[in-house]
Amino acid sequence: MPGDPPCHAELYPIAMTQRCAKKKKAILSGSQRLSAVLSATPRYSEGVITQSFAKAAQRCAEKKINSQQFSAVLSATQRYSYELCRRGKKFSSHELGISSTASGYYFYKEPIQKLGMNITMIVLVIVLVLILFYATAIFNRFVRNRNIVQDAWSNIDVALKKRYDLIPNLVNTVKGYAAHEKETLTQVIASRNAAVSVPPDDIAGRIKAENQLQQSMGRLFAVAEAYPNLKADTSFLNLQSQLSQIEELLERARRYYNSTVRENNTYGESFPGILFAGVFKYRHFDFFDISESERENVKVDFS
Repeated sequence: MPGDPPCHAELYPIAMTQRCAKKKKAILSGSQRLSAVLSATPRYSEGVITQSFAKAAQRCAEKKINSQQFSAVLSATQRYSYELCRRGKKFSSHELGISSTASGYYFYKEPIQKLGMNITMIVLVIVLVLILFYATAIFNRFVRNRNIVQDAWSNIDVALKKRYDLIPNLVNTVKGYAAHEKETLTQVIASRNAAVSVPPDDIAGRIKAENQLQQSMGRLFAVAEAYPNLKADTSFLNLQSQLSQIEELLERARRYYNSTVRENNTYGESFPGILFAGVFKYRHFDFFDISESERENVKVDFS
């Protein structure tokens, strides 16, 4: 009868379940004994599985047993619960809620908390990796700009060396017709030697020395204008042609160099490059510009 108290056989699995739930040691052996009892007893009241689950679930919720112990209890009653379900036992929503809440607390809440911490760590790692890739891209941009500027300067350096080699011959030719212009000739040679002595990697120093040499060359050509015989000299005309070619080559190289300097300086002095300029040792380059008067002075048109 539904109102009759449960028999001893029905109370024994409950006691074994509670015993498994309470024991902190040898839980596996206890659960195995309970499983054996459930398997050996073919018929129980419908309240056995409910009370077993509820008791274990309550102790789980109160943190009196851990998730491993609760798992052992559930494993021990697995055969019995399966048998009741097979016979058509329907558990109420309250009974299922208690067991699912208790088991979910241990089997879902704690893993989800750990998963949340793991997700936070993963997000932080992803952010750090993105920052690293972004910083690497900016660093590579700095390196590329610097290399392009130095490559552009190498073209100027080739043209300057050609002009350095031509200046002594030009001075000697002028000296044959204007020996008394010793001061101007000496100044040209001194400016030329000063430009040659500047270290190759000192671009700013080379530009400054070149501007001084340009001024000296302008005064030399001004002297040559006063000597018609010099302008008609074959050697001087040959030097004039070579110098014109060098100046054209130098002008093209200068324009390309200035464009690369503009790009390098703009990137290093604007966002986001300016944020990393100090860390990545950004290098500012000077433009290779001369005044309009100096451009006119270096013309070698003696026609």
